[in-house]
Amino acid sequence: MPPLVCPAPDLIDHTFTRSLDELDRVSTALANITAAMEDDHFNFLLTEPLRTMICDAENTFDWSRMSEYPGLLEIYNLLSQLGLQQAGVESVDLSGVQGYTLHPIPSGCETCADSHSWAEELGRLYVVHEACNEPRRRPFIGVGCTSAFSGAALGSYLNPEGRAAFPLVGPQSLSDLDDEEIWDVPSEWSGRSVSFRDAKSHLYLLGGDVVRPSGSSHYQVRFKGGRTWPLDSNYRDVPEPHLRELPAIVKQDLIVIKYVLSLGRWPRKIRRLDRYRNKTG
Repeated sequence: MPPLVCPAPDLIDHTFTRSLDELDRVSTALANITAAMEDDHFNFLLTEPLRTMICDAENTFDWSRMSEYPGLLEIYNLLSQLGLQQAGVESVDLSGVQGYTLHPIPSGCETCADSHSWAEELGRLYVVHEACNEPRRRPFIGVGCTSAFSGAALGSYLNPEGRAAFPLVGPQSLSDLDDEEIWDVPSEWSGRSVSFRDAKSHLYLLGGDVVRPSGSSHYQVRFKGGRTWPLDSNYRDVPEPHLRELPAIVKQDLIVIKYVLSLGRWPRKIRRLDRYRNKTG
Protein backbone atom coordinates (compact mmCIF):
# COMPACT_ATOMS: atom_id res chain seq x y z
CA MET A 1 0.00 0.00 0.00
CA PRO A 2 1.65 3.28 -1.10
CA PRO A 3 1.77 6.47 0.98
CA LEU A 4 -1.11 8.92 1.23
CA VAL A 5 -1.20 12.41 -0.26
CA CYS A 6 -3.70 15.12 0.68
CA PRO A 7 -4.52 17.91 -1.78
CA ALA A 8 -3.42 21.46 -1.09
CA PRO A 9 -6.27 23.99 -0.82
CA ASP A 10 -5.43 25.67 -4.13
CA LEU A 11 -5.99 22.35 -5.93
CA ILE A 12 -9.55 21.78 -4.74
CA ASP A 13 -10.95 25.21 -3.80
CA HIS A 14 -12.59 26.79 -6.84
CA THR A 15 -15.23 28.87 -5.10
CA PHE A 16 -13.50 32.10 -6.16
CA THR A 17 -12.13 33.55 -9.38
CA ARG A 18 -8.66 32.23 -10.29
CA SER A 19 -6.11 33.76 -12.63
CA LEU A 20 -5.41 31.99 -15.91
CA ASP A 21 -1.89 31.12 -14.71
CA GLU A 22 -3.36 29.53 -11.59
CA LEU A 23 -5.82 27.52 -13.65
CA ASP A 24 -3.00 26.33 -15.91
CA ARG A 25 -1.03 25.21 -12.87
CA VAL A 26 -4.01 23.41 -11.33
CA SER A 27 -4.90 21.68 -14.60
CA THR A 28 -1.37 20.33 -15.07
CA ALA A 29 -1.08 19.30 -11.42
CA LEU A 30 -4.40 17.42 -11.52
CA ALA A 31 -3.36 15.53 -14.65
CA ASN A 32 -0.01 14.56 -13.09
CA ILE A 33 -1.61 13.59 -9.78
CA THR A 34 -4.14 11.39 -11.56
CA ALA A 35 -1.36 9.71 -13.56
CA ALA A 36 0.73 9.12 -10.42
CA MET A 37 -2.24 7.53 -8.67
CA GLU A 38 -2.84 5.24 -11.65
CA ASP A 39 0.82 4.18 -11.42
CA ASP A 40 0.28 3.39 -7.71
CA HIS A 41 2.80 5.98 -6.48
CA PHE A 42 0.36 7.11 -3.81
CA ASN A 43 -3.29 7.11 -2.78
CA PHE A 44 -5.28 10.33 -2.57
CA LEU A 45 -6.51 11.08 0.95
CA LEU A 46 -9.63 13.12 1.66
CA THR A 47 -11.23 13.96 4.97
CA GLU A 48 -15.01 14.16 4.84
CA PRO A 49 -15.15 18.00 4.61
CA LEU A 50 -12.51 17.99 1.85
CA ARG A 51 -14.47 15.38 -0.08
CA THR A 52 -17.64 17.43 0.41
CA MET A 53 -15.80 20.49 -0.90
CA ILE A 54 -15.07 18.57 -4.10
CA CYS A 55 -18.45 16.87 -4.42
CA ASP A 56 -20.32 20.16 -3.94
CA ALA A 57 -18.32 21.80 -6.72
CA GLU A 58 -21.29 21.63 -9.10
CA ASN A 59 -22.95 24.29 -6.95
CA THR A 60 -19.90 26.20 -5.69
CA PHE A 61 -17.55 26.19 -8.71
CA ASP A 62 -16.70 29.66 -10.06
CA TRP A 63 -17.34 29.47 -13.81
CA SER A 64 -16.57 33.14 -14.57
CA ARG A 65 -13.41 32.22 -16.50
CA MET A 66 -15.10 29.64 -18.71
CA SER A 67 -15.11 31.79 -21.83
CA GLU A 68 -11.39 32.59 -21.44
CA TYR A 69 -10.36 29.18 -20.15
CA PRO A 70 -12.43 26.29 -21.56
CA GLY A 71 -10.15 23.89 -19.66
CA LEU A 72 -12.07 24.83 -16.53
CA LEU A 73 -14.52 22.06 -17.39
CA GLU A 74 -11.69 19.51 -17.42
CA ILE A 75 -10.55 20.71 -13.99
CA TYR A 76 -14.08 20.26 -12.70
CA ASN A 77 -14.35 16.78 -14.22
CA LEU A 78 -11.02 15.61 -12.78
CA LEU A 79 -11.88 16.91 -9.32
CA SER A 80 -15.33 15.33 -9.45
CA GLN A 81 -13.78 12.02 -10.40
CA LEU A 82 -11.41 12.19 -7.42
CA GLY A 83 -14.29 13.03 -5.12
CA LEU A 84 -16.43 10.13 -6.27
CA GLN A 85 -14.05 7.30 -7.18
CA GLN A 86 -13.07 4.53 -4.79
CA ALA A 87 -9.91 3.08 -6.33
CA GLY A 88 -6.85 4.99 -5.20
CA VAL A 89 -8.81 7.36 -2.97
CA GLU A 90 -9.16 7.00 0.80
CA SER A 91 -11.45 8.87 3.17
CA VAL A 92 -11.27 9.43 6.89
CA ASP A 93 -13.78 11.04 9.24
CA LEU A 94 -11.98 13.28 11.74
CA SER A 95 -15.02 14.94 13.29
CA GLY A 96 -14.24 13.49 16.73
CA VAL A 97 -10.63 14.67 16.90
CA GLN A 98 -9.92 17.21 19.62
CA GLY A 99 -6.82 19.04 20.82
CA TYR A 100 -5.53 20.03 17.39
CA THR A 101 -3.96 23.24 16.11
CA LEU A 102 -4.38 24.78 12.68
CA HIS A 103 -2.06 23.22 10.14
CA PRO A 104 0.22 25.65 8.24
CA ILE A 105 -1.09 26.70 4.83
CA PRO A 106 1.10 26.30 1.72
CA SER A 107 2.44 29.58 0.36
CA GLY A 108 0.14 31.01 -2.29
CA CYS A 109 -2.96 29.41 -0.77
CA GLU A 110 -3.76 32.16 1.70
CA THR A 111 -6.30 33.69 -0.71
CA CYS A 112 -8.25 30.43 -1.03
CA ALA A 113 -11.72 30.93 0.41
CA ASP A 114 -11.69 27.59 2.23
CA SER A 115 -8.08 27.68 3.45
CA HIS A 116 -9.16 27.97 7.10
CA SER A 117 -11.34 24.85 6.84
CA TRP A 118 -8.46 23.05 5.14
CA ALA A 119 -6.09 24.07 7.97
CA GLU A 120 -8.55 22.73 10.55
CA GLU A 121 -8.92 19.40 8.79
CA LEU A 122 -5.18 18.93 8.30
CA GLY A 123 -4.62 19.89 11.93
CA ARG A 124 -6.97 17.10 12.99
CA LEU A 125 -5.31 14.72 10.54
CA TYR A 126 -1.87 15.52 11.92
CA VAL A 127 -3.00 14.52 15.43
CA VAL A 128 -4.29 11.19 14.07
CA HIS A 129 -1.14 10.61 12.01
CA GLU A 130 1.12 11.05 15.04
CA ALA A 131 -1.02 8.65 17.07
CA CYS A 132 -0.98 6.02 14.30
CA ASN A 133 2.70 6.26 13.35
CA GLU A 134 5.64 4.68 15.17
CA PRO A 135 8.39 6.78 16.75
CA ARG A 136 11.24 7.69 14.41
CA ARG A 137 9.44 6.41 11.31
CA ARG A 138 9.00 8.58 8.27
CA PRO A 139 5.57 10.19 7.79
CA PHE A 140 3.14 8.19 5.69
CA ILE A 141 1.01 11.22 4.76
CA GLY A 142 2.12 14.25 2.78
CA VAL A 143 0.49 17.31 1.24
CA GLY A 144 0.64 17.40 -2.53
CA CYS A 145 2.31 20.63 -3.63
CA THR A 146 0.34 21.98 -6.58
CA SER A 147 3.39 23.86 -7.85
CA ALA A 148 5.62 20.77 -7.81
CA PHE A 149 3.00 18.57 -9.47
CA SER A 150 2.62 21.18 -12.21
CA GLY A 151 6.33 20.89 -13.02
CA ALA A 152 7.60 23.91 -11.07
CA ALA A 153 9.66 24.05 -7.88
CA LEU A 154 8.49 22.54 -4.61
CA GLY A 155 6.80 25.18 -2.50
CA SER A 156 6.86 25.85 1.22
CA TYR A 157 4.47 26.63 4.07
CA LEU A 158 3.50 29.97 5.56
CA ASN A 159 4.72 28.91 8.96
CA PRO A 160 6.49 31.66 10.94
CA GLU A 161 5.58 29.93 14.23
CA GLY A 162 7.34 26.72 13.17
CA ARG A 163 4.29 24.54 13.80
CA ALA A 164 4.48 20.81 13.12
CA ALA A 165 3.33 19.99 9.59
CA PHE A 166 3.09 17.25 7.01
CA PRO A 167 5.85 17.37 4.39
CA LEU A 168 4.99 19.12 1.15
CA VAL A 169 5.70 16.64 -1.62
CA GLY A 170 5.94 16.56 -5.38
CA PRO A 171 6.80 13.82 -7.88
CA GLN A 172 10.49 13.91 -6.94
CA SER A 173 9.99 13.77 -3.17
CA LEU A 174 7.38 11.03 -2.77
CA SER A 175 10.19 8.76 -1.56
CA ASP A 176 10.30 10.91 1.60
CA LEU A 177 7.04 9.25 2.63
CA ASP A 178 6.61 5.80 4.14
CA ASP A 179 4.00 3.29 2.95
CA GLU A 180 0.67 3.50 4.73
CA GLU A 181 0.68 -0.25 5.37
CA ILE A 182 2.99 -1.78 7.97
CA TRP A 183 3.63 -5.23 9.32
CA ASP A 184 1.48 -5.85 12.39
CA VAL A 185 3.98 -7.18 14.93
CA PRO A 186 3.40 -6.80 18.70
CA SER A 187 6.05 -4.59 20.30
CA GLU A 188 7.26 -7.34 22.63
CA TRP A 189 8.89 -9.05 19.66
CA SER A 190 11.65 -6.43 19.72
CA GLY A 191 13.09 -8.04 22.87
CA ARG A 192 12.77 -11.67 21.80
CA SER A 193 15.62 -13.97 20.82
CA VAL A 194 15.77 -16.18 17.73
CA SER A 195 17.02 -19.74 18.02
CA PHE A 196 19.65 -21.11 15.66
CA ARG A 197 17.25 -23.87 14.66
CA ASP A 198 14.42 -21.49 13.76
CA ALA A 199 16.74 -19.13 11.89
CA LYS A 200 18.26 -21.97 9.85
CA SER A 201 14.78 -23.29 8.94
CA HIS A 202 13.19 -19.97 8.01
CA LEU A 203 15.90 -17.76 6.49
CA TYR A 204 14.60 -18.72 3.05
CA LEU A 205 11.57 -16.50 3.75
CA LEU A 206 13.93 -13.52 3.84
CA GLY A 207 15.61 -14.59 0.62
CA GLY A 208 18.55 -16.34 2.29
CA ASP A 209 20.18 -19.52 1.00
CA VAL A 210 21.79 -21.41 3.89
CA VAL A 211 24.99 -23.15 2.77
CA ARG A 212 26.15 -26.13 4.84
CA PRO A 213 29.65 -25.65 6.29
CA SER A 214 32.53 -27.90 5.44
CA GLY A 215 34.36 -28.85 8.62
CA SER A 216 33.11 -25.78 10.43
CA SER A 217 30.22 -24.74 12.65
CA HIS A 218 29.76 -21.54 10.64
CA TYR A 219 27.03 -21.66 8.04
CA GLN A 220 27.09 -19.08 5.26
CA VAL A 221 23.78 -17.50 4.34
CA ARG A 222 23.79 -16.01 0.86
CA PHE A 223 21.38 -13.29 -0.23
CA LYS A 224 20.65 -11.72 -3.59
CA GLY A 225 23.24 -9.20 -4.58
CA GLY A 226 26.08 -11.30 -3.17
CA ARG A 227 25.56 -10.34 0.47
CA THR A 228 26.47 -13.02 3.00
CA TRP A 229 25.62 -13.45 6.67
CA PRO A 230 27.11 -15.85 9.25
CA LEU A 231 25.06 -18.40 11.16
CA ASP A 232 26.94 -20.29 13.89
CA SER A 233 25.59 -23.57 15.29
CA ASN A 234 27.68 -23.09 18.43
CA TYR A 235 25.07 -20.62 19.64
CA ARG A 236 21.68 -21.88 20.77
CA ASP A 237 20.25 -18.44 20.00
CA VAL A 238 21.53 -16.18 17.23
CA PRO A 239 23.59 -13.39 18.84
CA GLU A 240 21.73 -10.09 18.85
CA PRO A 241 24.59 -8.21 17.09
CA HIS A 242 24.36 -10.71 14.24
CA LEU A 243 20.60 -10.22 13.95
CA ARG A 244 21.10 -6.47 13.78
CA GLU A 245 23.06 -6.92 10.56
CA LEU A 246 20.02 -8.34 8.77
CA PRO A 247 17.83 -5.20 8.38
CA ALA A 248 20.39 -3.61 6.05
CA ILE A 249 20.57 -6.83 4.00
CA VAL A 250 16.88 -7.76 3.70
CA LYS A 251 15.40 -4.22 4.02
CA GLN A 252 13.04 -5.10 6.85
CA ASP A 253 12.78 -3.91 10.42
CA LEU A 254 14.47 -6.10 13.02
CA ILE A 255 11.20 -6.76 14.83
CA VAL A 256 9.70 -8.17 11.60
CA ILE A 257 12.81 -10.28 10.97
CA LYS A 258 12.57 -11.82 14.44
CA TYR A 259 8.90 -12.64 13.90
CA VAL A 260 9.51 -14.28 10.52
CA LEU A 261 12.55 -16.29 11.62
CA SER A 262 10.84 -17.51 14.79
CA LEU A 263 7.38 -18.39 13.44
CA GLY A 264 8.19 -19.23 9.83
CA ARG A 265 5.57 -16.89 8.38
CA TRP A 266 5.09 -13.24 7.57
CA PRO A 267 2.87 -11.16 9.84
CA ARG A 268 -0.26 -9.59 8.44
CA LYS A 269 -0.20 -6.04 7.14
CA ILE A 270 -2.44 -3.27 8.43
CA ARG A 271 -3.23 0.24 7.30
CA ARG A 272 -1.98 2.68 9.88
CA LEU A 273 -5.09 4.87 9.66
CA ASP A 274 -7.16 1.78 10.53
CA ARG A 275 -5.76 2.07 14.04
CA TYR A 276 -7.77 5.29 14.33
CA ARG A 277 -10.78 4.03 12.39
CA ASN A 278 -11.04 0.90 14.57
CA LYS A 279 -11.02 2.97 17.75
CA THR A 280 -13.77 5.28 16.56
CA GLY A 281 -15.93 2.56 15.02
